[in-house]
Amino acid sequence: MNTNITYMIAGANITEPKRKADRTMRLNTIDRRKQIIDEAIKIIHKQGFEALTIRELAYRVNVTEPAIYRHFTNKEEIIISIMDRMNVFDEELKKHIESISDKEKKIAELINFHFEFFQSNSELTSIIFSEDIFRNGKALPAKLLQILTQRRHIICKVLEDAKKSREFRGLSSCDLATIILGFIRLAVLQWRLSDFSYSLVEAGNAEAKTLIKLIYNYR
Repeated sequence: MNTNITYMIAGANITEPKRKADRTMRLNTIDRRKQIIDEAIKIIHKQGFEALTIRELAYRVNVTEPAIYRHFTNKEEIIISIMDRMNVFDEELKKHIESISDKEKKIAELINFHFEFFQSNSELTSIIFSEDIFRNGKALPAKLLQILTQRRHIICKVLEDAKKSREFRGLSSCDLATIILGFIRLAVLQWRLSDFSYSLVEAGNAEAKTLIKLIYNYR
């Protein structure tokens, strides 16, 4: 299965003459914003949040600092735009889950969908798991909470539908959704801490089988 939401970040060594020549190139607003976001992700992933400055970003994108400010008012707005990619993920997740008729299979698929996304977009784990990013201000923690709440709602709906074919006796669908989200987060964090040294999809789905058995065998 391909989630079709992989964000590829191209990297290349650019000589100074080539860099100067590139400054004459014009991108439309959408493409320029995407370029800025992609470079911001790369900086955070390789060097940490503190390394993300407007000056460094302008250098990477081959534009002036004022040009960056024409697209984003500050670093916080850039991070919010990065996190908006998770909203795209949620839309794709809902479409994929709705295409599956087997209610029980939907649970396994929604877990697998997360693992495939992060395996294809490992750089985004540097955003999701960064304490520095969410330590200051209110907008970014609120944005992350909104994403988590929306994701939990999607999983709750899947579990509620599954109940129609097989009951989870004594268990709340939304409580189970929280457990599933916690499991996914832990699996992705372990993969990240291992420096992405193994297949998240294979390892995560193998562990997910045990979780799904626990859910359906609960009596």
